[in-house]
Amino acid sequence: MRAAKHRKLQLHSHRSSRCYPTTAKQNWVLLPTRHKLEASKRMPKQIKKQTEDIEKLLARLSSGQNPKRPLSIDETAEGLTACYLNGLALIEDARLLAANGREPRALSLTILALEELAKIPDLDGLYIDPISRADGTAWADFWKRFSSHKPKQKRIAAYGNIIRESTNLEDVTCENPTPYSSYLSENAYGHLDNVKQRNFYVDFISSQFRCPEANRDTSMALDFLFSFAEERADSFGSWHVSTQRSIDFLAARLKVFSTNAIDLPEIIKSIGSLNDWSSSHLPAESDADLMRLACYCSSASVPDYDSFLPECESFLSKKTTHERMALVGRAVASLKRRMEVAALPKSKHRALLMFKLLMSYSTRHLSDSECKELFGFSPGEDARRHFR
Repeated sequence: MRAAKHRKLQLHSHRSSRCYPTTAKQNWVLLPTRHKLEASKRMPKQIKKQTEDIEKLLARLSSGQNPKRPLSIDETAEGLTACYLNGLALIEDARLLAANGREPRALSLTILALEELAKIPDLDGLYIDPISRADGTAWADFWKRFSSHKPKQKRIAAYGNIIRESTNLEDVTCENPTPYSSYLSENAYGHLDNVKQRNFYVDFISSQFRCPEANRDTSMALDFLFSFAEERADSFGSWHVSTQRSIDFLAARLKVFSTNAIDLPEIIKSIGSLNDWSSSHLPAESDADLMRLACYCSSASVPDYDSFLPECESFLSKKTTHERMALVGRAVASLKRRMEVAALPKSKHRALLMFKLLMSYSTRHLSDSECKELFGFSPGEDARRHFR
């Protein structure tokens, strides 16, 4: 009888443990009084230490102060490269969010990326101008803009407009001789900050609370602004992907202000070249050179093969076979990743145009087996079927 009752109690205990998991509060009740007292003494000390430790950690993360002074050429170069790399990272973060259905946050991050990229022409222009470079007031104004959203949004929104406005499209044979396919109007920047905030936070609009949400307007804005940011990042990379590149580019352009007029055309030609102005050609720098060239030749509805092919051949002919294959392979892999994101159709289409340029070069200068290794198919019918 006792055994039966014991088994019944065991069964009840087993069922209870399954239905009602033991909680921290229950564990506390079951502790002997002596252990409760010891634990109650330890917990405030642990909580206090944890609170102090996190405060110290946050203090370390927020420590340091911007001296807001004029910069040397080395410091300027470091700043240009840091802004470029961080802007590029924000673009990649936005791409990741867009690929996973988080379009509102992707849109806000894209605008943050634009703000970061805006620091590049601002800092570059300040240092290159011999008057502003030595002007303490000009530097003070720059540092104010550096941490303000609106001036950066205005600067990047206008970037490229001078090129577009100075190009007479009627005198050229291609549809778009400028490096960019996306431009913003003079007043569009005024809306960027509100769009960024409303896709990060809840707001109270027209007498109701609104959460960030994915809709047609959000998708269209993201598609356009992401393409706008990406093509400018592609064009900046060759100049600023490394600190050495930024130093070389600044030094080359400073020569314009100090050289004799007779040497000026040659200097300007060097600056306009793909990378003749640079002393450094590391793999990451070569990657940026190739992406910049492909970007410049893919802004029209039909890629500019006539400009791309001789320039690409000249650039890649200086590499060994192994370096050339690795370089083209990295570019192809990067473009394939861009083409996988359906939420960014303009970026996807631009990547396809750049991909076609690389494919065109490869079919002329690489073997069938090398093309198959790079692209997954060999020239001929397979390639035509891929592009159809």
